[in-house]
Amino acid sequence: MIVSRDIAPLFKAALERDEKAQCMLEIVRQNTNGLLWIIGGYVFRTCASGLYGIERPPCDLDVIVSSIASSPPGWEVQQNRFGTTKWVSAAGSIDVVPLYQVHYIASSHIQPTMVHYLQGTPLTVQSIVYDMYNGGLYGESINALLRREVAVHNRFTFPYAAKMKGKSPAGYLEEMAQSLGFRSRLPPGLSSESSPKAL
Repeated sequence: MIVSRDIAPLFKAALERDEKAQCMLEIVRQNTNGLLWIIGGYVFRTCASGLYGIERPPCDLDVIVSSIASSPPGWEVQQNRFGTTKWVSAAGSIDVVPLYQVHYIASSHIQPTMVHYLQGTPLTVQSIVYDMYNGGLYGESINALLRREVAVHNRFTFPYAAKMKGKSPAGYLEEMAQSLGFRSRLPPGLSSESSPKAL
């Protein structure tokens, strides 16, 4: 895994200033066991905001844990589009994913590790995690952020994620790039007009 010693303090400082995220993380700590990693848009959009002054849209929290111990009082338990647990309240929503339930890991029947999680993220910017216990920021997204580029990271999970978002693969990639103000890099054989069948 690529380790960032330069961007991690930037992300950590932004996280510490985010009172809403801190409250949500405390809810997660009280109701889960084992590891606690922040993943998804909250991480890469916060990093992009810190690096380039890009306005970060409101992001709810996505976390990976070892297991869920209980449901937090006052939060409704739902399922997200990928079939894993989502806690919802007036304060926002938290996607809480036990590592073994990550789609790429479960569908590939591979060992549930954070290395495998990072390998399975659809887009390069998504391959990033923040370890709440050691303050480390890991993943290939660090290079994508520095290049200001969004590309396909895993050719197997990419079309599935696009389908779950209701987008064509090319549309999914380009929408992500535009939301960050980054350029997009389409893989060979995939044009901006491509349908999912192009893969």
